Amino acid sequence: MIMEQRLLEDALSIHLRRELVKSLNRNDKWNRIIDGLRTYRIPVFLNVDRMNDMMGRGMNPANWVLEELFDRMCSFDEFCVMLREFDLLEELALLTPAEPMVIEVQPGNGEDVRIENGEVLQLTCIASGLPRPTYQWYRDNTPIPGQTSSLLSIPSFTEEMKGVYYCVVKQEIRGHIATRNSTEVTVDRLSMRPILLSNLPRIRSVLRGQTLLLTVQAEGYPEPRYEWYRSPPRSEDAVNDCFMPNIVLDNETSNALEVKNIGPQDEGLYRCRVYNEAGETFSIKCTLSIFDRPPDYIASAKIALLIGNEEYRDRELKGLHAPSNDVATLAEILEDLGFHVIALHNLTYSEMLNAFKWFCRILPENAYAFFYFAGHGFSKLASKFMMPVDCPKDEIRLNDCLCDEQLTQILSQGNPLQLLVMLFDCCLVESRDLSIGRTEFEHDLGNCNIVLGTATRNHQNAYESNKDANGLFVNQLKSHLAEEIPVIEVLRANQREFREKQQQPTIFFSGADNCSLTDPVKDNPQLQEKLRSELNFQSYEQEIYFSKTNEHFKIHISKHKNCFLNSIDLRFPDNFTYNFSVEVNPSDVKLKVKQRVVTVYNIQKVKSSLFVTVSINGLRQADDGFVAGPHDICQFTVDCPIITKGQLWHQNNVEPH
Repeated sequence: MIMEQRLLEDALSIHLRRELVKSLNRNDKWNRIIDGLRTYRIPVFLNVDRMNDMMGRGMNPANWVLEELFDRMCSFDEFCVMLREFDLLEELALLTPAEPMVIEVQPGNGEDVRIENGEVLQLTCIASGLPRPTYQWYRDNTPIPGQTSSLLSIPSFTEEMKGVYYCVVKQEIRGHIATRNSTEVTVDRLSMRPILLSNLPRIRSVLRGQTLLLTVQAEGYPEPRYEWYRSPPRSEDAVNDCFMPNIVLDNETSNALEVKNIGPQDEGLYRCRVYNEAGETFSIKCTLSIFDRPPDYIASAKIALLIGNEEYRDRELKGLHAPSNDVATLAEILEDLGFHVIALHNLTYSEMLNAFKWFCRILPENAYAFFYFAGHGFSKLASKFMMPVDCPKDEIRLNDCLCDEQLTQILSQGNPLQLLVMLFDCCLVESRDLSIGRTEFEHDLGNCNIVLGTATRNHQNAYESNKDANGLFVNQLKSHLAEEIPVIEVLRANQREFREKQQQPTIFFSGADNCSLTDPVKDNPQLQEKLRSELNFQSYEQEIYFSKTNEHFKIHISKHKNCFLNSIDLRFPDNFTYNFSVEVNPSDVKLKVKQRVVTVYNIQKVKSSLFVTVSINGLRQADDGFVAGPHDICQFTVDCPIITKGQLWHQNNVEPH
């Protein structure tokens, strides 16, 4: 015998129907029934057009849906199936007995999770039951704000987010709250074998009785550990270093090895082992020799290349204001210290590369070389990348930007240097762009003393403030740069006094213990005159003449901000009161007019001379405003600027994109 199913209309009491209608009207959940019936094949048919018409006349939507189901002879059991299928569990809980919750899917499937920085962290905890269970995710026993669904999703994982994760699931049945905890999952950063960010020098000479300090900088996860070795000096009969005994230096477990009161007994080969659970790596071997008197540090010349990029073509990279000001600030200090300064701004990839090659060609043997870059940048596999103004924000290729190793390789092909200082004032957040792989630039700078400074650590941003003309790095550095102390101590002082937790400068060096930016320059008048003729741009006055008014004026022509070789200022005198305009040929250059000063940018694109046309446009400034004046033009030539010697516009020197 077949038992008849109970009709929905008969099964609902007045009170139960009122509660059901109220719940379905909340957030228009009655729409799920209409949408669901279009998707699932359930033997209930609704005239949707008629329903829309009746709703337009102000009828209660949920009540009308129930009336239609009553008219279609919908059974109670069929209605319960619909509610479950359409995820209306709160309404189903009004009609059926409670179902105690059960956690069916545990986070991480019971296994710990390892994830790389920047990746999406997702954990799932699914519980069934009526009424519907609620979720709250925890990390290290602390609720995670906003994570109240069955899926925990953190779009960009960072090391600070590691910890023990679990989900607390709750269910309320007739005023009683039941609580269940999911299994715990330990989430940690993916292990990474240590990578050396800075290595030991191949040779270190130390005065007898002084202190030896060797440092390496490494990056890895978990945090790298260190072990130091010393081998006796290699004898002439030694065939292979592998057969030399290694002495483990006790209690030396940091990235810095300090040996005080150095004597002959300390001579030998030094090496550092850097390791963690993911693997190990070794520094190069450093040969220590002891001498009895300090060397005299005298530079053959001191030359600096300073580049500040802020006028980026990509809209999302615009907005910087400090790089040009930072270059101007450093240029003034370095010139006072006897440096010949090449200051440039807003360069493309080919222009940056050609500028650096020009810089290297100029450097004589045993020179002090100083390089500074300010602008946008990033890191990738421990390499530091500088972004030219034509670099895209996304899908960056290796030939869209320059890296520190590439510059070092170019330097290694030039004259041997006595000191190299390289400062990178840019963000070093790790790039997730897969189109850039590991860079392979071979270089060997011999016995050059090297100092590498960055405005921030890897994986961190560098910042500028709207309140200050300079960025945070240079704003602090400028107070120490001219001190008569080793350049390493200059950067250490800057590092110690830096107050921004989100930006911490770093220092890497090889040698350079006693090298100072204030060291003297060897007396060589012929070389100094050659450098002056190559690099110096002297300000001068250009006379202009307007024939219709028979007036002469003198324009003062100088480097923009008194430092830039690829921008000049044309400063009109106070008595030049005409409303005027300026045109420059070739048209590759850009102009900016501010009161009586016209700045000409992008002179690096000029291959010969600049032709300037000044037009007066019929108006003249008077005390009570503009009055009628003449129309006239005059033209003059700015002789071949110094910057054209660098041929930054040359494309044949640049690897093809």
